Amino acid sequence: MEYEECLRKLKWPALETRRLFRSLAECYDSFDDLNKPNFDNLFEFTKCLSIHANYPYKLYVKPAKCNPYTYSFFIRIVQDWNSLPGSIVEAGSLSRFKSALMLFLNIH
Repeated sequence: MEYEECLRKLKWPALETRRLFRSLAECYDSFDDLNKPNFDNLFEFTKCLSIHANYPYKLYVKPAKCNPYTYSFFIRIVQDWNSLPGSIVEAGSLSRFKSALMLFLNIH
């Protein structure tokens, strides 16, 4: 049986979509838990609210010389995180974030 056919029968999203969901949920959870990696070394929130940064939680990656985690999960997820609508990022709780993200990624 083909991979896509198995996914349809099981009503599962593709592995790439599931990974993206988990990565974004972990990123959101990390912002709430200050015991996780020191974000000052990784990235910072944007300081402007331009058309491209329409909510204050867009991430800016610090230059590699200042960033010991250049190839880490947190750096890889920045582009996906910044592409999320503000309504999802500002969900208020992890469970609301996950629910909104599932709708956004079309995960049933």
